Order: sequence, then C-alpha cells, then structure tokens
Amino acid sequence: MAKNRRIVNEQRSSREHEIAARQTKASPLFSRLTGVHVAAALMAVMVVYVAYWTHDSIEVPAGAARYLVTLMIITAAIAVSSYEKVSALDSVVDAIAWGLAGWMALSLVVNSTHANVRLGINELGWWIATASLISISRRVTAMPVPASLLLRLLMAVTLGVAIYGWHQLLVGFPEMIRQYEQNPEATLRQLGIQSQGNSAMRIVFENRLRDGGPTGTFALANSMAAMLIGGFVAMIGWLAIAYRRLSRVQITVLVFGIAVVGVMVLATRSRTAVVALFCVTTYMVIVNLRVSRWAEQSVTPWRKWFVGAASVFVVLVAGVAYRFGSSEWIQEAPASLLFRLRYWAACWGMFLESPWFGIGPGQFKSAYESFRVAEASEQIADPHQFVLQTLAAGGLSAMLLLLACIGLMFCIYRQRTGVATAQRMIGDDASGVTVGIWLSLIGVWVLGAMLGQLPTVEPAILATTIAGVFYGLQCHSSKEFDLQADWPSVKKIAGYAAFAIGIDLLASGGITVPGVSVIAWTFLAIAVPVSFQTMLADSENSAMKRSTFDWPRTATIVSLVLIAVAWYAVGVLPVEKSKEQQNRFAWAWGRGQIDTATRSLEQAAQADRWDVTPLLSLVDVYRTLALSESPRRAEWLSKWLAAESEAAKRASRDPVMMRQLGDQRLLYYQRTADRNMLDAASLWYAKSLELSPSHEAYAAQWAEVLRELGDPRAAEIAHRAERLSHAGGYYERLLNFTMIYEAKPLKAQTMSVPAMVDARSVLAELLSRPRGLE
Repeated sequence: MAKNRRIVNEQRSSREHEIAARQTKASPLFSRLTGVHVAAALMAVMVVYVAYWTHDSIEVPAGAARYLVTLMIITAAIAVSSYEKVSALDSVVDAIAWGLAGWMALSLVVNSTHANVRLGINELGWWIATASLISISRRVTAMPVPASLLLRLLMAVTLGVAIYGWHQLLVGFPEMIRQYEQNPEATLRQLGIQSQGNSAMRIVFENRLRDGGPTGTFALANSMAAMLIGGFVAMIGWLAIAYRRLSRVQITVLVFGIAVVGVMVLATRSRTAVVALFCVTTYMVIVNLRVSRWAEQSVTPWRKWFVGAASVFVVLVAGVAYRFGSSEWIQEAPASLLFRLRYWAACWGMFLESPWFGIGPGQFKSAYESFRVAEASEQIADPHQFVLQTLAAGGLSAMLLLLACIGLMFCIYRQRTGVATAQRMIGDDASGVTVGIWLSLIGVWVLGAMLGQLPTVEPAILATTIAGVFYGLQCHSSKEFDLQADWPSVKKIAGYAAFAIGIDLLASGGITVPGVSVIAWTFLAIAVPVSFQTMLADSENSAMKRSTFDWPRTATIVSLVLIAVAWYAVGVLPVEKSKEQQNRFAWAWGRGQIDTATRSLEQAAQADRWDVTPLLSLVDVYRTLALSESPRRAEWLSKWLAAESEAAKRASRDPVMMRQLGDQRLLYYQRTADRNMLDAASLWYAKSLELSPSHEAYAAQWAEVLRELGDPRAAEIAHRAERLSHAGGYYERLLNFTMIYEAKPLKAQTMSVPAMVDARSVLAELLSRPRGLE
C-alpha cells in the first residue's frame, strides 16, 4: 500500500510540474503559478512580521501598521488573480468581509465632522487589511502543504513570542527594577514616560513593573496571552496528529514547546486566556468522546492523544483553581469582570448615541471619555471585546456583518471539516511559504539594521533561534504528509485554536491588534479554506485552453488595485511627507534655525491635513517664541492662535488635546501674568472636562484656574475633583497623586521648567470651603 501510494504521488507530482510548465510558458512574465507562490510567501511574511512588531490598539490608529496594510491589499489582489475561482459560498464570505470594511469607511465619512480623521483613516486601514487577510489566507490554506506549513509556522512564532516573554520575565524585568531603584527619573525618561513627582502615572508604572505579567513583543500581557493560546492548542493537536511520524527528538522539542508556552500563558496572569483554554479543552474532550466513542475500534490514534491531553489540561486547571482559590489572582476575578462590564456599558452608550454608523473607526479612545463612568479609572483604547468594539465603531450594521462573516465561516467549517480528500492544485508545495519565511527574516534583521529599526536584539535573537529550530524539526519528517488521513485533522486543530482565541477576545482585547488579529484569522483560514471550482482533474484543460474573459474576477482585481492606490494616497503618502517635515523641524530647531524650523512644521501640517500632531507642536513652538523678547512677538502670537484653532478642529472631541491647548495658555500666563491667556486656558479646561466628565485631573486643573480668576465655581469644581478621585476606590486617583500646574505667575528662578505639583496641596484652601460658595 505504501509503495502504491508513493507511485501515485510521484505520478501526480510529475503531472503537476508538466501543467505548471505549460502555464509558465503561456505567461512568461507572471503566471498563475508564480502568483500562487507569491501569495503564499507574503502570507508567511505577515505571520512573521506581526510576531516582531505586534502594534497595539493605540499604535494602529497612530499609523504604525500602514505599510503592513499596503502589503496586505496588494497581496489580496495577487491572490484573487492567481488562484482558481472559488465556490459561491466562499465568494459570499469575501463579499461580507469587504462589505464590513466598506461600511467602516462610510461610518468614518458620516462622523468626519466631529472625528479625528487621521486616526480614523489609520484604523480604517486595518479593517481593509482584515478583509484582505480573509481573502488571502483562505486561498493560500486551501492546499494542504502551505496550510500545514503555516500551521507549523504559527506554532513556531508562538514559541518565539513565549521565549521573548520568558527573557523579559527572567532578565528584562529584574534589570529594569534594578535600574529603576537606582535612578527612577532616568529610567522613566529612557522609557518615554513624562512623570513629575509622586504621580499616578509613576504608580501605575511601578505596579506593572513589579506585579504585572510579561508582555513579550506586545504592549499588554492580555494581548500576548490571546496570541499564545492559539499556538498552545495547535501544539497539542499537532502532537496528537503527528506522533507516529515524529522522531524522539521532534517529540521532545514539541513537548518542550507546549510546556514553555503553557506556563507562559499562566505567567501573563490573564484570566480570560485560562478560561478560554479551559472551555476549548473541555469542548474537545466532550466532542471527541461523543463522536468517536472511546471504546470503538474506529477511534483514530490522534483523537486518543487529543482527548488525553485535553483531559489532563482540564484536570490541571481545576486543580490549580482549587489549590490557589484564595489567591489574589482568583479573588480579583470579580473585580476584573466588573471593569469589563463598565467598558461595555460605555460601548452601549456609544451605540445608543449613533446606532447605525457608530462613532467611526479610530475614535474609541477619545469618545470613551464621554461615556466613562466615574468608578472606571483607565482611559482605554478598545473595549476589550471585539464584537462590541465593532458595534461602537461602525454601529449595528457593522456588528451584524462581522457576526455574519464568522457565522458563515462556522457553517462552512461544519460542512467541510470532515471531508477526507484534500484539494490538490498547481503550486501545492512548500516553496512559497519557505521563501516567505526567509524574506521576512532578511527584512527584520538586514533591512532593520539598515533602517535602524531592529527589535530588542538579545531576546529577539534567542527567540528567533529557538523558534527556527522548532520549525525546522517539525517540518523535517521521515514520512510523507498523509493528505488523506491528516488533512481533516489539521483543519480541526486550527479550528480549535481559532475558537480559543475567539473566546479570549470576548473579554480581553480588540480585533485591531495585528499581532492577535493576523494569527487568529490565519488559524481560522486553515480551518475554513475556500473550495475551488476547478480541481486537479480540470487544471490541465484550463491551463491548455483559452478561457473566457472573467468579468467578476477582473472587476475584483481592479477594485483592489484602486483600493491600494487610494490607501497609499490617504494612508501612507501624507503621513510620510508630514514625518519628513517634522524631522527637518527637529534638525533645524536644534541648530537655532527658527524660520526654517517653523516653516517645516507648517509644511508638515499642510502635508497631512488630518493630523493634529504637527499643529500641537506648532502651538508649543509659537508659545515658546512668543515668550522671547522679540519684535516678532505679535507675529508669533497670531500664528499660535491660528495653529490652535486648526488643532482644535482636527482633534474635535478629544479631551486630551483640549487639555494640552489649555496647558499652553496656562504656561504663557505663568510667565507673563496675561489674564486673557488665563481666561482662554479656563475655556479649554472646561471643554476637556465637558468631554471627559469623570476625569479628576481635568476637574482639578480647571478648579485651580478658576481660583486664580476669582470665579465662584472654583470650590464646586474642586469638590467635584475630590469626589471623582475617590470613585472606584483606586488610591492612585487620589488628589495626592494627581499632578497639575499652578495658576499663578512664577518667580524668575522657576520659569525655565514649570513644575507640576499634586492637586491636593494646590486646592487645599478650596477644598476647605463649603461646596458652591466662594
């Protein structure tokens, strides 16, 4: 049987190469075969890329993923043009995914008058990238070899991120604690944290440094845990499937990977990740026992291993919960859930305000402040729930489109997961994925070194080496991959992994974090690949005869090309031009070339007409220049006011930006005692508190300005700040740790660096008065 199977496979391979040669001869510049390999290679590049640069919910709206978005749109066009036509049901999935991206674009347009458009465009890019990813990954994984290689690559990437986390836990954190204890101020400056005195920001940093879990390449431990659990489930499943084909060394390395990743999941202290794993492994035990009936002879070996490993994990989690049930980690679970409920209540408020179009992509962080209850302390960037995140950003239609896409893919999974025969198409080999892995590594290390954008070298080298060894060993097998027996199992494993990440994201994170999103959608694509209309038996005929013109495919390709051009025009080019001018400003300002510096910032603001960042810098520069003894003071003041007005227009409903504009006015008052500036500062602080009514720092700062103005509302606002500081019972919110500026002219010796002081000492006299009285 084995010999006959080998002969059949050799004949099939020879036939495929013959057909591929004919296709290549017919189209020497870019054949479909070439496009298939390019799509598979770029798919591997994306998976590796997001392991090194994961980007969090703040970085994506800031534009950090703009080049990745460009790559994904271009790859989608290549994939659609290169692979065979997919079934009608799979075309519907693509249409829904792109419909969701289109609805998000419409939502941004509808909300553009009161939105930060630059943040909206940047996050919209990721919704477009998600639609691209669904179209790409489900085509690449429709063939067994690329799918199985991508599954092993996902496991290797998971192990690499876990190793990075272990290095951080055992080496990075202890070293950072040592440096912080020796020189706190220098450590905070090195990390880019602006903190004066015993501020709340410093307290939060210290808590995370000493008590928080490792984050690896992610910004948050919860995000890393969401990514790790998918690979952890896949590793258990791969051990079950491939156990009979693996050598002792391969099994040992695989078990090592399972242990390293599993313990790291616990080290992140992510309750949602543990709950997700518990749910998925319990589900695996129930389903496989029910379907297979353990005592029957038809039970496949991998099911026994799968059920056995899952059962061990379920018992282990139950034992840990029983043993450490009185620990802080368990006891704080209700409080953690309460935090989530508050986030979700704010999402519901956003939905009620705009049920059809939401608040627009990229607006959650600023809009959340208007709906945040007083008891919630964090200023979050996403609601820690991917369905509600979609609802808040795009309204009811967007949420229904997302659920329809996932629901339809689940139906397809149930329909096709038991299909024993895998599709064999032209290009079903390892070359594309292998080339993609090498290209991504070259990009990370060679291009990264040339551009000065290398990852943290020591942990990155360690993680890359171990992940590379793991991948190489799992790909090297003495026995051929059995398509007939293993293909359904591979899809089920990937489905379980995607299911685990999905459960975790119901209470831990958003769908716009590339490091989680790409991994989750790729697992789902392996579980639910497309079904091609043209099978291997028809490929020869389709390659040899001239096919009729395919209008739907051509229209789709043209649309994707136009989307790529549009994205480059609004999502990449303006940002690059603006950053170039901002770099010129920094160079000229450092050399005292004032006119060149200010001109560069003005050009940066003009280059990207949606970005508020260069305008905020202009406000700061003009305020600094206006304070100088110069005959051009009137000119600087006039330009300051113009930049301030445009910044407020672009920032729209962002309370953080409003406070920054108020701070500039107050800093000018400290040096000049100009009452007009103090009046203007009061208006900006009032606006920031209006947009964020639960923020104790905004209330405290406004109360201090009102006190200096002699406004009778000063005591009332001060008491409001005091009340807000006690809401929720967080000691870091107390006015003792809330840093504000004093609203009074400074002495000459203190003018160089205006210091912030704690609000309680500044507002002590106001707080001693009865509420509402002067």
